[in-house]
Amino acid sequence: MSDKDIPRSNDNEADSGFDRRNVLKTLGAGAAATAFGLGNAAAKTQGGLSESDIPWDFTEIEGGRKKGLLKRLSQTSEYDQLLDIVAEKGGELTETSEAARLEANGKTREVVSVAVDSDSKGELFVNIGRDLSEGVSVANVTEKFYADDGILQKKVVYDVLSDADLSTATTDNVAIESTSFDATKKVVEVEDEIRTAIDNAKDRIEGKSGDQITTQGVCGECKWAAVLICQNGCGLAGGLACGILGITAIGGVACTTLVSVTCSLAAYYGCSETGVGEAACEEVGLC
Repeated sequence: MSDKDIPRSNDNEADSGFDRRNVLKTLGAGAAATAFGLGNAAAKTQGGLSESDIPWDFTEIEGGRKKGLLKRLSQTSEYDQLLDIVAEKGGELTETSEAARLEANGKTREVVSVAVDSDSKGELFVNIGRDLSEGVSVANVTEKFYADDGILQKKVVYDVLSDADLSTATTDNVAIESTSFDATKKVVEVEDEIRTAIDNAKDRIEGKSGDQITTQGVCGECKWAAVLICQNGCGLAGGLACGILGITAIGGVACTTLVSVTCSLAAYYGCSETGVGEAACEEVGLC
């Protein structure tokens, strides 16, 4: 692949962040400042737990470091496969990209998400990332569809790293199938689950407060993830939040729902409300 084929990021646009309309639809302007980290990042959140208390290190990658990471990842065979999927769907890569790095559980993962311009009724992103010790670990094209009020309805993921097990692929809200372009297609219907989880989580929050934060096992990791999502992830595009959280116990459909529920709750209560992370994690079945 030649240097001219590598998608470039416009410094002014890319470094100021992605088009935030999805986030604003989901959060509302009041919570957006907190979710984008414009408030006091050191403020205590989720029942006294702050980002500084979490044994993970999250960093947004910007400027030349982001361009360098994208350039390296664009020289992989997985990236070429992603470009084939984009072309198959009639899309073109834009110059808008966002990247993040997470150090957790003895691993370091870096992921880049690039927006795609297409005729899709949803929003399309290319997500590619690496674990520093293992090579490419994230490689998918993600398409997201939203209801008029901003709630995520459906996510379609074309993953070039996983093989479809079609014999056990379909559940009530997840369908997996093979494709003609060497990727596994996963269709996740999440709107009903997310709306129910949000309603139930509101009841939990308003009915109790001050619960002790458990920081053990999957439940503890979910609550740490909720803090990072609320403080940072609501402003991250495409599959970036769940891409980097893949090195933790939070992944798959649970991560998609956790991001949506946490960010929706933040619109009502803000990231500082005791119980937001707890309620979200309970509702996605991780606590």
